[in-house]
Amino acid sequence: MSTGQGPVGRDDAGTAQCVALDSAQSAPSIRLFLTWGGLRGGLSLALVLVLPANFPLKSEFLAIATAVVLSSLLLNAATTRSLMRFLKLDQLSQAERILYRRSLRQVVERVFAELRDAADRGSLSADLVAELQTRSLQALDVTGESMPAEQALLFDFHQLLLQEQQYYDARLGQGILVAHCIRNIIALRSPSASS
Repeated sequence: MSTGQGPVGRDDAGTAQCVALDSAQSAPSIRLFLTWGGLRGGLSLALVLVLPANFPLKSEFLAIATAVVLSSLLLNAATTRSLMRFLKLDQLSQAERILYRRSLRQVVERVFAELRDAADRGSLSADLVAELQTRSLQALDVTGESMPAEQALLFDFHQLLLQEQQYYDARLGQGILVAHCIRNIIALRSPSASS
């Protein structure tokens, strides 16, 4: 059963990245945008380049493939922003804005945790770090905004899974756990292990 949820992954900071899309409305627009933005002729150009030097008409094939690649680059690059606006792909729904801001808030909290540690060691001004943290988190405040309960629960669930993975990664890095132990833990957690 599809809920219209997009991919959930992990960025460099380990923060849940959850993109909620209304699949009925967005999927055709996204497909059109990806088709428009795709490079045409790239594979043809690669194939022409591996042809033997004495292949008949190689220079003509190379010229045609290069022309297709360059024209798609120039034409598509010049019109991509307009197409995004036309398809309304440059606008987030309220739920997407909230998810984005929650994710960004978690990144900011992680960054400021490191900055507070540096301030505790005397490398930075603790007052400056506290002031910047307060201003940053106020800018990302999502109080008063609401999203459907199912999306909020899904976001929180994925965040818990990512935190668990980070815990195991840290223990692996510290030598407390070994890789085969983590694989066993993950196997126990997976749905196929319970059947």
